[in-house]
Amino acid sequence: MPVKRRRLRKDEGVASTIGMIFALSLVTLLMTTFITQYVPVYMKGNEAQHDYQVQAQMGYLRTVMDILALSENANFSTYVPIKLGADGVPGFSSPTIGQLSINTFLGSESGHYVMVNFTDIAGNNISSISGGDIEFIAPNKYYVPERMVLESGAFFVENMNKGTATLRMEPNFLILGNATQRTVIVNLYTIYGPSKATAGVETRFIKVMLYGTEHRQYALPQGDVNVTIKSRYPDLWEDWFSSNYGISGTVNNDVLTLTISNVTNVEIRNVYLYMEVSS
Repeated sequence: MPVKRRRLRKDEGVASTIGMIFALSLVTLLMTTFITQYVPVYMKGNEAQHDYQVQAQMGYLRTVMDILALSENANFSTYVPIKLGADGVPGFSSPTIGQLSINTFLGSESGHYVMVNFTDIAGNNISSISGGDIEFIAPNKYYVPERMVLESGAFFVENMNKGTATLRMEPNFLILGNATQRTVIVNLYTIYGPSKATAGVETRFIKVMLYGTEHRQYALPQGDVNVTIKSRYPDLWEDWFSSNYGISGTVNNDVLTLTISNVTNVEIRNVYLYMEVSS
């Protein structure tokens, strides 16, 4: 009889060990499934939602710029929020850090500028240049890594994996009339302030203040208006002019040059803005 009791205890110990191993295996399986299946899907949705949020915020920034240009309310400041990063899964996946950059106007050395040249009806050579851009990089780990750029009112979204981009908001460039008599109307935005790149996951604010505007109209003897645009996306600028107005240009590296012919009137609104990212 004592031998049977020892055997019973031994059997109970083996059963307990097997049960513990089975429980640990089940927990490991559940954790592995959670990490490899749920977390990537959740993070992909998180990063996609964050990208859409930033696109909407950049669109709001463009609206603020347009309103300040029309109101001509100098020295009035407003703040536009930009959510830098996508939230992670606590304990399983870290947040995705984003980077916001304000690249202010540095003349022809700027990464982006628009230059308009023509001769008015009095024979005066008119030249106007503006530039500066706002860039956001979302180096997503699960969703498509994207770069968003706002330059002269035009808003581009780039798939950084493929190196392809799309134009999401059109520039403030309007050509009226027909092929024999045209009017060119353009808002030229110039961005001043400290050039700065900020990275993180929190929400930062872009301070936007209007320094002033210059609104001028010119009559031309049915002449040419030459436009030079330096951009990260000169091909998309050229496509936009071609598809909307049938005007083709020449792209050389990052510079587009084109000529708008048979122009009788030009209206230029120079808009001078101060922008700064909050610390």
